[in-house]
Amino acid sequence: MTVAGVCGLIIAGMGLDQSEQQLDEVTGVARNCGVYSENSAVARGMNWIAAHFTFESPKSTFYNVYGVERLGRLSGQRFVGKYDWYREGCEFLLGKGRDVGLQNENGSITKGKGIDSAEVLSTAFALLFLSKGRTPVLVSKLAWGEFRDLGNGTFAELGERNDPAGAVNWNRKHNDTRHIVEYASKELFKATPLAWQVYDVRRQNLGTQEQILGEVGVLLESPVLYINGHGPLKLTQIQKQILQKYVEEGGFILAEACCGDPTFTKSFRELVKELFPANDLRRLPAEHAIWTAHAPVRPDDFPDLEGMEKGCRTVMVFSPKPLAGYWEEHRFMPEPGKAAKNQGERAFRLAGNIIAYATGLELPRDKLNRRQVFAGGDPVGVPRSYFKAAQLKTGGEAEPAPAAMRNLMGYLRTNVRLEVVLDKESLWPGDLELFKYKFMYLHGRKPLAFDEAAIENIQSNLQTGGLLFADAGCNGLAAWKEFDKSFRATVKKLFPDAELVPIPPDDPLFSAKLNGGTPLTAVRCRREKPDGSGPEQEMRTYAPMLEGVKLDGRWVVIYSKYDVGCALEGHKSSDCRGHDKDGALRIGAAVVLYALKR
Repeated sequence: MTVAGVCGLIIAGMGLDQSEQQLDEVTGVARNCGVYSENSAVARGMNWIAAHFTFESPKSTFYNVYGVERLGRLSGQRFVGKYDWYREGCEFLLGKGRDVGLQNENGSITKGKGIDSAEVLSTAFALLFLSKGRTPVLVSKLAWGEFRDLGNGTFAELGERNDPAGAVNWNRKHNDTRHIVEYASKELFKATPLAWQVYDVRRQNLGTQEQILGEVGVLLESPVLYINGHGPLKLTQIQKQILQKYVEEGGFILAEACCGDPTFTKSFRELVKELFPANDLRRLPAEHAIWTAHAPVRPDDFPDLEGMEKGCRTVMVFSPKPLAGYWEEHRFMPEPGKAAKNQGERAFRLAGNIIAYATGLELPRDKLNRRQVFAGGDPVGVPRSYFKAAQLKTGGEAEPAPAAMRNLMGYLRTNVRLEVVLDKESLWPGDLELFKYKFMYLHGRKPLAFDEAAIENIQSNLQTGGLLFADAGCNGLAAWKEFDKSFRATVKKLFPDAELVPIPPDDPLFSAKLNGGTPLTAVRCRREKPDGSGPEQEMRTYAPMLEGVKLDGRWVVIYSKYDVGCALEGHKSSDCRGHDKDGALRIGAAVVLYALKR
C-alpha cells in the first residue's frame, strides 16, 4: 500500500494543471525552482520502501511486484534504495542459475496458495512487470551530489542549502526528462514506448575496474545521459571514470545549467576540461547538423549552445542558458507539423534535434541488453602467436577511431574465440615495424598524403601477405568525398595497374563458412539519398558494399566508403554515412578472418 501511495503522489504531481515553479517564459528562469508539494512525502515514502523492500506480500505477491514496476517507472529510479528493482524482479520471477523461479511448465507464473495461485491474475501481473519494465531507456538523468546514509538502505540527499521544500541540486526539475522522452517518442520514433531513468551509482560498491566497466555497459543501454543542476557539480572519482568511458564508447551527454546557474556552468566546464583535456566546448556552428536533425531550429534562438567534438562527431551538448524550465512544462510541447510559437516550443524542438542527432534515429535496445565494454591494456606476456592489428597514422588530426580495433578484437575474442591482443599498434605508414603486422587498418577523415616511402612500405607488406582494411569516417559531404577521392588515388599509387572493384556477394569473404555458419548478406547502413545528397534520415538494410583490390587471387585491399570505425566505437549520429555497430562488427570480423585465411 505504501508503494501504491507513493505512486499516487507522483501521479498527482504530474497531473497538476498549474506548475509551482513560476517560470519566466521569456528567460526560462523559475522563481520557485525545485519546489514541489510532494517532495518530502515522496522522499519519506521511498525511504520506507527501500528499508522494507521485498517482492513478497502475504496477501498478493504479484500485485506487489507490479506495484514495484509502477513505482520504478514513475519515479524514474533504476534503484529503490540499494535494489536494482527490475533486474532483481526478473530473477525473482524467472529464476537465476539453477533456480527455476516461479514459472510453471505450462507457462503460467504462480506462487503458493490463495490469490497468488490464480494463474490468469498472477501471470498477468508478472507479464506486466516483465514487459513494461523492459521498455528501452532513451535518456538517463544523472544523480550527483552528497547524501547521508540513514541506515537500512535509506538515504537523505544534501542540497546546496537546507531547503524546506526538499529540493536537491540535480533534480530541481522533476518532469523535464519525462517530457522530452515523451516528445521524442511521438515525434522521432513513431510513438514507440520509451522510458527514462535516474542514473545513480553513488550507493553502489564498485571496487574493481571490471565492475566499473560493467556499469558503463549498463549506462550504454541509454544513448543520452542528461546532466542538469544548480550549484557546484560534485562527482565521485568513480562517476568521473564512468562518464569518461561512456563517451569513449559512444554515449552522448546533454547538459544544462538549471535556471542558467553560473556556478553549475563553471563547474561543468571544469569537469569537461578534466575528463577530456584534448577536447573543448565550443559554440555550435550554424551549419551543424543538430539545427536540422529533426525540425529546423534557428541557431540565433540558442546562440549560447555549445558542443564538444570527439573524433568525427559531436559527443556533448551544453547549454549555459535555461532550457529545463520549458521542458518541465507540458504546455510547451509543440503540436506536430506546426511552427513553434514561443521559446518554450523551440526548446522542445531543440531537444528533439539533439536526441535525433545523438541516436542517429536508431531506437535504444531493450533494458538488460547490457553492452560488453573492453578495457584494453593487455597484460604483459601475451603470446607472440596472438593476432594483433596495426592502425595506420594519417597525421594532421587526433588519432581517429582510437577504440575501434579494441572493440573489434574484443568481439572476436568473445564471439569467435580468436586469440587476439586487444590493443592495436599505431604506426606511421613508412615505419619498418609495419612488416610485423599482416592486418593494417586505416580509418580516414582527411585527404591522405602518403609520401613515396610510405607507399612503398605498404605496398611491400601487401605483396608479402598483408591486408589493408580501410573505411571513410563520418564527415560532412565535402570532406567525405575528399577522403574517398584521396584513398582511391592512394590505391592507384600502390597498384598502378589495378583499381578498386566491388567485391561480389558470392565472394568467400561473405560466405557462411568464413562467418561462423551465417553468411554476411545484410547490414544496416545509412547512405546518401538517391540524388547524391544526404545522408538518409534513417538506417536501412542493405547488402554489404565493400570494394577491393586483388593480387594473386586474394584481396589485399578491402575498402568501405561508408563508416565502420566510428560505428565500432558505438558512435552514431544523424549526419553520418555509415553502419550501425552490429553491422560494423560483422564486417570487421569477416575481414580479419579473411586476412587470417592463407
